Amino acid sequence: MSELKDDAFTIDSNKQFRIRVDGYLRGLGIYQIVGTKEYLEIVFVGGEFSIRVAYPNKIEKLFDTVKKRLLEETEFDIKEISSISYFIKEYSDQIEKWVRQPPNKK
Repeated sequence: MSELKDDAFTIDSNKQFRIRVDGYLRGLGIYQIVGTKEYLEIVFVGGEFSIRVAYPNKIEKLFDTVKKRLLEETEFDIKEISSISYFIKEYSDQIEKWVRQPPNKK
């Protein structure tokens, strides 16, 4: 399973990473999840709508913040919101590691 997770977490440059979404999230209309050193962004199909969440001091609080923003800005039900948040939480170690020390790509 960790190999699949590693394949889904893609570093585009020393400024951005992407998490490839699964079929369930695509079915909800999520196109991709992108992260920078300052924020995590959930981009919806069509690219006209996205939710950007700044990283809190503790990465563990990111998922509660994501849930809150999805609840405020979308019409997803709580089960869908929990699934999205849990999906992101699966990558918390990689996100935290990348945010703290982004790799040098040349």
